[in-house]
Parts: sequence; C-alpha cells; structure tokens
Amino acid sequence: LSPKDLNLIRHLPELKEAGVHCLKLEGRMKGPEYVAVITKVYRDGIDGDGIDEQALAGVFNRGFTTGFFLENQRDELIRWKPQPQKIDAELMQTAKQTYASPRAVKRISAHLFVQIEVGRPIRLTLIDQDFVSVETDSIYVVQEAINRCTTEDVVRRQLFRLGNTPLAIEQIHMQLGVNVMVPVSVINKARQRLVSLWESARIARFRREKPPTTELVLADLERKPNIIAETAKHPVEIGVTVSDLLGVEAAALAGADIIYYFGEIYSETKDWLYNLVEAYEIAHKHGSQLFLGLDRITKVDESSYLQGIIDAHQFDGLLVGDLGLWEHILSIRHLDLPVHSDWSLNLFNTASVNYLAEQGLTAAYLSPELTLQQIQAIQANIPCRLGSIVHGALELMISEYCPIQAGMGCNASCRSSNFGLRDRKGYLLPVKMDHKCRMHLYNPVDLCLIDQIQVVIDAGLNLVRIEGKARDEQWISQVINGYRRKLNGEMITQKDLLHLSKTGDFTRGHYYRGVK
Repeated sequence: LSPKDLNLIRHLPELKEAGVHCLKLEGRMKGPEYVAVITKVYRDGIDGDGIDEQALAGVFNRGFTTGFFLENQRDELIRWKPQPQKIDAELMQTAKQTYASPRAVKRISAHLFVQIEVGRPIRLTLIDQDFVSVETDSIYVVQEAINRCTTEDVVRRQLFRLGNTPLAIEQIHMQLGVNVMVPVSVINKARQRLVSLWESARIARFRREKPPTTELVLADLERKPNIIAETAKHPVEIGVTVSDLLGVEAAALAGADIIYYFGEIYSETKDWLYNLVEAYEIAHKHGSQLFLGLDRITKVDESSYLQGIIDAHQFDGLLVGDLGLWEHILSIRHLDLPVHSDWSLNLFNTASVNYLAEQGLTAAYLSPELTLQQIQAIQANIPCRLGSIVHGALELMISEYCPIQAGMGCNASCRSSNFGLRDRKGYLLPVKMDHKCRMHLYNPVDLCLIDQIQVVIDAGLNLVRIEGKARDEQWISQVINGYRRKLNGEMITQKDLLHLSKTGDFTRGHYYRGVK
C-alpha cells in the first residue's frame, strides 16, 4: 500500500484546540533534506511565522491527505495511479545547509547575570526563555588591578563570543567591581563552562527517569521461586483463535486446550458476540476452555458493548490485544479470571513481560518478530506462561481504509466473498472486512513450525497457538489434529499439512532469521 503523505499544516489550530501538545513528524526512510524542510515548515507554522506549503510540495511526497482527522478519506487516501514527483533542487540545497553548517538556525533567548568583585570568583548565572537556569563560579579569584583594570566593554565582548551555540543573550545584568583585573582567558573559560552546563540542563528536561520495574520485578521474583517452577513445569497446550461457532466446535473436537473466540467479527452484525453462551457450552462439552478474544483495536463506542458482554456472560479467561483494554481489565478485578496478552501488545523483552505479570497477567504471547534465541533469553525468571503463534496467517495490518470500496464501490458481498491485494511478487494478500468496516490484511503465506515444534518448546514456550480466524472448520480441524499428533510423538511433518496452504508453501517467519 502506498498512502499519500499526511499533511495537517493547515489544521494546527484545530489540533491545539483538540488538546494536542506535541506533533510528530515522520522522517524515517526519508532523506535529511526532507526532514529539514518539513521540520522548518511546521516550526514556522507553530510560531506564527507563516506557512510555506510550496516547500512541503517541493520535497519528496506522494500527494497529500488529512488522513482520518477530519473525515474518512475513502478512495482519496491511497495513490491508485502514482505520478512522478519533481523535486525542487534549489530547495533541497538550501535545506542541506541548515544541518550541514555548524551554525545554529534556531536560537534561545536568555538573560545573563555577571558578578565580578575583587577577592571573589567570577559568578555567571544564565536564565533562558524557558526558565532553564544554570550558574558557575570560576576557579580564578578576581585580583585588584595594578596597571590597567578590566572594563565592562571587555567583559561584554568576551561573553558575547557564543559562536555556533544556539544562545542569544537578550540582556546582560552586570555587577562589575571597582578597579578589578580579570584575564581574558578566565572570562572565556567561565563562558564556555556556563554554556556547557546550560546545554546539559536543556537536554536533561527531556530525559525520562529510569523505570524501576526491572529491578523491582526481578527482586520480587527471587521471593517467588515456586511460581516460576510451577510455570516451567506446565504442560504444553494448544490454543487456537476462531471467529465463528463452526470454528469453536472444530477446534474443540480436534483437541484444542484453549479456544480464543473473537465472535462473528467478519460479519455485518453489530452484536458480534451474540452467541458467546453457545460457544462456551460447545467448548466445555468437548473439554476445551473458552477465552473471550478481544481485538487489538477497540474504540470508545465499543467499550460499553464489551463491558456488558463481560458482565453478563460466562467464559474461562480473556485474551487482551491492546493496552487500553488491559487497563480496563485491571479496573474490574472482580472478574478474577486468567488474562492472556495477545501478540499485538508487542512484548519484546523480559522487563515488559514482568511488568504485566506483576499486574496479574497469567500468560503472554510474545511478539512474532522475536527469534527463538531471543525467546529463550526472555523465558528465564518469568512468573507467567509464555506462548507464541506457530501456524496460520499472520495479520499484517488493520485499517479504517477499505480498498474494496475505493476500487469497486461499496460492495455488499465484501464479507462473504474473497478479496485480496496482489503484491509485486505476485502474492495475493487476503483482505477481510470486519463488522466495523475495517480492513484486516493478512500474510498470504502461512506460518508453519510443526517441524520445529520441539525447538519451540525447548525455547521455553508452553502455549503454542494456531491462527484460525476466518478459516473453515476443515482447515481448523486438520491443523490442530496435526499439531496434537506431533506433540504426542507421531512423525508428522509440514508436508502432511501442505495441502492446506493456498500458496503451496510455508514460512518460518522471523523465528530463525530475525527481522530484516
């Protein structure tokens, strides 16, 4: 997908009115000239110095859009027929000078207070426009002049030698004693020391305090060796995600230990969890646990619906896909149910897993971008179960943008028919539309780790998960059956599952090669 460049330069007042305190400019994978130009345009816009829209158009861009801030852009969000973009060479060269030259472009105004008295060190105090203040005393003690005294002009001249530093001294407040003598080199050193202290103080304002969680959690774990030991001994279980009742029944009959039920999310119904009671009964009838699967995007208008479902229905646990829902679950602790975190929480290290485990997380599905070696490093001293996806199509993207509507007009069969986006290699990436008309884009090649399942278990995982959302019951049944037999010691390989792959091949994801 090639979306147009977001451009909200004309909407800075509305952003401020909405409560926005900070603007993020996206410069990754762009040249430094691009970054220089857009930063200056937005800086000038914020400071009220005018808006140079020509400059924004003169650097690399793919056309402009306001995204979803004002309204749904529909077919205006993506470039369907890209046009060649002319770059303003003169603008790019000017932009280059702003970062290639050591001279500061933006200067911070400040007041400088100077005290020079015989028998005392020189004292310099600086207070800038943001009330960042620093002070320094010279090692040198001011002497009384014998032949020629130091004048105020000499002191001012040396203190104003700021070179390429971003300081602009607005006013000097000087207390200069009578008949004092100070070497020029001493004034220079004091000035240099003051500027250095000021630069450090400016930077320190944006330094985050080191979170204490890692040390505190690890110290707490040392007091809970029994919890860790119990977690490590837990048998390997198969979890599977499903999105309809046929999937629930197929998963339960095939021997899934945990079924993560997301409801009829790929349908038009607004009550997508209406059959949760029946799903729970089917799962328990065949000896499986049923967890309520909560998607990784939950808007405000969905929260009351989910709260009603959670309060009124019975299930064995929750699978939480975003931090907002996690905070909500923490606020209703009376549930006293197991909570598993989905891979979309992007748990990538020991500190993040421990942090959530400390708050009550019982199992964590780690990021699919981790290698098995990295997973092995994480699993030591973790007081909750760890899992990972081992089979199925990984979800690449969720978006409000609907390519079906943009390309074909609003299509009533968008949920019942099969659609996809073809990439440059010829793969067809499956597209599913959910009950909120959001696009879910999937990897066309299924992940399959059945040949490496023992390596996965040896890395410290005791929850292996199959992605069965939007899959039919035959696919779900055969894949679970294959992994169940493999875990029971039978000689099952990925060749036995290859007929279930639409592309005729499998991927091992990032588990061996990492992210490239």
